[in-house]
Amino acid sequence: MDNSCNEKRRGGFDRRLDRLDAYIERRAGFEKRDIVRHRQVFIEKLKITEQFLSMSEDQLYRMLLIASKVELDKGDYIINEGDAADCMYILVDGLLRVEHYGKVIGAVKPIAFVGEVAPITNNSRIATIIADSDCVLMRFSMDELTRLFESDKDLYQRFLAGIITDLTRKVQASNETIAKTKSR
Repeated sequence: MDNSCNEKRRGGFDRRLDRLDAYIERRAGFEKRDIVRHRQVFIEKLKITEQFLSMSEDQLYRMLLIASKVELDKGDYIINEGDAADCMYILVDGLLRVEHYGKVIGAVKPIAFVGEVAPITNNSRIATIIADSDCVLMRFSMDELTRLFESDKDLYQRFLAGIITDLTRKVQASNETIAKTKSR
């Protein structure tokens, strides 16, 4: 491939990054100095996790375009059991505690989907999620995700594969916890 084609592609990619920077500053609540750091950290963290290995960097950027940043202090609630579900999250940094009927049933560590089951199944939230430390999450409106997935079926399939991978990991961790509890 000749270099002029590569330069044109790179130029288009740079324009998308400029639009992404402006979007993040405007919508997601980042200060100018945090934009590049946030974009790089988010993409780098996601690209190396098994849930997102199959996604291209461009697909990850498009995901970021519809996300908003959520910062939690230790003790903050992000999801309440029984609430309606109109969004899901990806935990980027921190530790979350999962409770069901007031009993701790698990923990969530980065990088992981949070609150993904209820919106996908059109049910109410099945657990309460509380920050066990200061946390950073990316929030995804289900309406915006739906629009994105309608325009990119490949991204939709890769995203679902990531959720399946994440849910499988969570089930395995739960099984290990149950096995340890029974052996005591």
